[in-house]
Amino acid sequence: MTRYNQPKVKKIISSRITLLGLFFILILITYAIVKNSGREEIVSDSTAKLSQKIQAIEKENGELAGLIKYFSSSEFVDKEAREKLNMIKPGEKVVVVPQENNSEDWGNENEKNNLSNWRLWIKYFFE
Repeated sequence: MTRYNQPKVKKIISSRITLLGLFFILILITYAIVKNSGREEIVSDSTAKLSQKIQAIEKENGELAGLIKYFSSSEFVDKEAREKLNMIKPGEKVVVVPQENNSEDWGNENEKNNLSNWRLWIKYFFE
């Protein structure tokens, strides 16, 4: 009985249809593996990008927390009251320093305005 079945099994295994079917199955398995590895690469890239974004957002969050802490401090309140509201502490004196006017600059501008255009060009190139 085994001798009788052996040639049949050998014949089925060596037939072209069986070989084509096995080859087709092998191609499908290879395609699935390649497609899966491509997806893994895409997922790992997006994971790396998202982790970088998380780190950047955490850094920005820390900076904003520091700013909140600074803005709620009494030092900031005092500074803003002095600069924007012109307030002073008791015992302080305010000193106003007048700006100096350079009369030479005013004279040079008036002189330039009085000269004609061609004289200004000559002065520009030759002086």
